[in-house]
Amino acid sequence: MSMRVETIVNSVFSSNTYLINSDGSRDSWLVDCGDMDKVMKILPDGNRIKGLFLTHTHFDHIYGINELARLFPECLIYTSEY
Repeated sequence: MSMRVETIVNSVFSSNTYLINSDGSRDSWLVDCGDMDKVMKILPDGNRIKGLFLTHTHFDHIYGINELARLFPECLIYTSEY
């Protein structure tokens, strides 16, 4: 099984979102959440966003969370308590 990490450059402060996919799995993961329209353009057909890892909670890393939750309400969100 191979894993692919794709970088998305967001419109806010040119921050990055990373989309992680594994061959043979319909579960994808995000690191930080920005422009969800860009994520949806490269998300493999039939895949869902299973989880989101937040590196920190500055606005440019979280502004896509509302759209993510609307599209994938079962998505788990992971972050530190700080």
